[in-house]
Amino acid sequence: MSISTNIIDTPLMKSDEDKLGLTKYIKALSAYLERATMPTTIAIQGQWGSGKTSLMNQLKNSLCEFEGHKNPNAPYFGIWINMWEYSIMRTPEETLMGVIKGMVDECTSLVEGQNNSASSTNQLISKTMSFLKKTGYIAAKTAAKTLTNVSGGLVDGNEFYAAVEDTLSPSDNVKETRPNDLKNAFAKVIDESISLEKSKGSNRRGFIFFVDDLDRINPEEAVKILELLKNIFEVNSCIFVLAIDYDVVVKGLKVKFGNAPGQGIDDRAYRSFFDKIIQMPFSMPVSAYDITTFLTDSILSIGFMKEEDLNTNLKKYIYTPDDEENQNIVTIDALSEMTDYSTGANPRSIKRLMNTLSLISIMRNIELEDEEDSLTLSDYTASYGLICLQISYPDIYEYLVQEPGFTSWDEMTARQFHLNEISEEKKELLVNLGEFDEEWEQVLYRMCQKNTYLANNALKISRLLNLIRSLIEPQSLENRIEYLLGMSSITSVASSDESNATVQNNIKKWNHTRTNDIDDYLNLISKEVPADVLANVKKFAEYIISKFSGISRVMVSKSEIAFWVTNRRAKRIRKFCSVRANLWKKDDKGRRQWRCNIYFMSTSGWTGDLSLYSGDDRPRVYVNDDDFVEELGYTGPTGPDATVDDLDKLFRISFEDVSLDSWPEDVKLSEMLI
Repeated sequence: MSISTNIIDTPLMKSDEDKLGLTKYIKALSAYLERATMPTTIAIQGQWGSGKTSLMNQLKNSLCEFEGHKNPNAPYFGIWINMWEYSIMRTPEETLMGVIKGMVDECTSLVEGQNNSASSTNQLISKTMSFLKKTGYIAAKTAAKTLTNVSGGLVDGNEFYAAVEDTLSPSDNVKETRPNDLKNAFAKVIDESISLEKSKGSNRRGFIFFVDDLDRINPEEAVKILELLKNIFEVNSCIFVLAIDYDVVVKGLKVKFGNAPGQGIDDRAYRSFFDKIIQMPFSMPVSAYDITTFLTDSILSIGFMKEEDLNTNLKKYIYTPDDEENQNIVTIDALSEMTDYSTGANPRSIKRLMNTLSLISIMRNIELEDEEDSLTLSDYTASYGLICLQISYPDIYEYLVQEPGFTSWDEMTARQFHLNEISEEKKELLVNLGEFDEEWEQVLYRMCQKNTYLANNALKISRLLNLIRSLIEPQSLENRIEYLLGMSSITSVASSDESNATVQNNIKKWNHTRTNDIDDYLNLISKEVPADVLANVKKFAEYIISKFSGISRVMVSKSEIAFWVTNRRAKRIRKFCSVRANLWKKDDKGRRQWRCNIYFMSTSGWTGDLSLYSGDDRPRVYVNDDDFVEELGYTGPTGPDATVDDLDKLFRISFEDVSLDSWPEDVKLSEMLI
C-alpha cells in the first residue's frame, strides 16, 4: 500500500470500496425505492460527516441514469441538487429562487437529452420546458416572499397558492406565474417524460431528486426549502431523498415558530412538521459501522503503524482481577476502543483524527532523525489515545497537559482548576457505579461537569484514560504521558490564556542565563501557595539550574517545573528531576499541608523525593521501595527511613541512569536546606 500524508474528506463514489459496512443498508434502501409508491420523500438523517452523501451517491449509482452515466435499465432518472451551492453569498430569497431555477434547469437538461425524435410528445415536452424556463424566476421570487411572510404550521397547497396570488402585482401577469401553474407544468413534464420512456419499451418509473447538504445552510432557510419541495415539487413519479440532520430542522422551526414560554410549541409540534414532509426517515447506522476495517486501512495508508503491529498483543498493566483474557489486548482492538470512546464511528471525525496523527508522526520522525526511535508499540498506541482525547475532548486534554500524572489527580488538583465540588451522596453513587471509584476518576467527573457535552461523555472519557493507563507501567505513567504530550500538543485547538502555560508552549531550549522559567511557575501558583513554600521552590529550582549544565529542556506547567536531559542510550530526552508545590498528607491523621517537593526519576520511574512543609523546615525524605530501585544499584534504606545523604546517593544513580552525562561532583542535596 502506498503511503500518503493525509486522508481527504470526500464522499464514497461508485468504484470506492465500502469499508464501513454500508452495503447491506444501500441494498435495502435500493430495494425499497425501486418499488416505492410516488410521490414520496425520504430523509437520510445523521450528523455532519456520518456518511449521508456517500450513501446517496451509492443509491444514485444503483438506481438512476443521470448525466454522464447512461443506464437504460435504471428505474429512475437521477438529479442531484446541492443546497450549499445555492446558498453561498446569497440572501434567503435568492437561495429559494436559485433552488427552484436549479431544479427546473436540471430537470430540463436531463429530459431534453432523452428526447431526440420529432413526435408530438417531444414537442409538448419541449414547449413545457420553455414555459418552465420563462416562469421560473418570477414564480421563485413570489414563492420566496410567501415562505418568508406566511407564519404558522406547514402551509397547505390552497393557502400557499392564495398567499402567493396576494403578493403578485397586476404587472406580474398572475395567470402565467402562479406557483400552482409551475407545479402543474412540472408534473406534466415528468408524466410526459415517463410516458415517452415507456413508449420506447423502457421500465423507467420516474425521477429521484437527491437533495444534499440541507443541514449546511441556515436552519431557517432549510425549513423554507422543505416547505417549497412539499408545495411545488411533490408530484407523481417523483421521489425526493434528502440528506439532513433532524436537529437542524428543529433549530429552523424554533426560529419560525418562536421558542418563548407559553407559545405552545414543543418537540411534538416539531416532529409533526417533519412527519408531514418526510414519509420515511432513515438514520445513518453510525453505531453499527464496522470501523475496524476503515481504521486499519487509514492507519496503514498514513504509515503510522505496520500491519504486523496492528495484530500484535500488547501487555496490559492494569486489568480485571482473575481475568486472564484481559491481561493482553490486540493493538487494533485497543485503537478501535479508543476511537469508539472519542470520535465514535463518524467517518469525517476519524479522517480528521488520521490527518492529525499523520502530522504528529512526521514531526516525531523529524525530531528522531538519524536516531533510533525508542518508542514502544504501547507508546504509539497510548499516543493515539491522547490524540483521540485532544480531538474529541480538548478541555480534558488541556487539563492533562497541565497535570500529566492523571492517576494522581486529587482534591488539590480540583482546587487548582477551580472545579465545583460534588456532594458526599454523589461521591458514594460514583463509587458504587465502579467507573468513578478512584479519587482521580472523581476529579475527572468534576472536570466533565464543565459543559453538557463533557458531562454526557464522562463515562467514555474515563474509559479512554483507563485504557491509556493500562498500557503504561504505573511507576512511569506521568513521565511517559508528559513525553507523549510534547508532540501531540502542536495540533491542540485550545487558545485560552491558561493553555499558554501548557507543555508545548513552555518547552524551551535551555539557556543558562534564563531565570524566567522559575518565575513562570511561581506566577502560576503564587495565588494559592504560602510564601515560605514559594521560597523553597525557588531555592530548589535555582540549585538544580546552577549545578546541572546538561539540562536540555525545561517544562513548566501548573503542577511543576521539570528538568530534562538527553539520554544518549535511549536516543531521546528524559525528565530527571521536578520541583513542585502541592498539598500533601503531613501525618498519620491525614492532615493536609502545603509542601515544597523535589523528586527524582530514573528510566523506570520515580525513585525518591525530598519535601519541606510550610512552617516546618525539617526535611522529609522518601525512597521508593520498588524492585527497580534496587536493580539500579541502590542498597540503602527505603521508604521514610532514608536520609538526605541516602537520597544523595540515589539521586546520583538516578541521574546516571537517565542521562549518562557526567555527574556534577559538587552536588549535595543538603546544600539546598541551608
